[in-house]
Amino acid sequence: MMIAYIDPGSGAILLQWIIAGIIGVSLFFRTTIVGFLRKLLRRKPDDGENQARNEND
Repeated sequence: MMIAYIDPGSGAILLQWIIAGIIGVSLFFRTTIVGFLRKLLRRKPDDGENQARNEND
């Protein structure tokens, strides 16, 4: 049976890559999803109809 040996320096680099990858992917998708939802849920600009009603009241 052959077991691979990872010295502490290589293990630390590998752990750092894994953590950075997880954080990077989560931030990428968070900004992408938030941007998509903002575009999707953005209200249409008023055409002045609501302003005219408020001024008449």
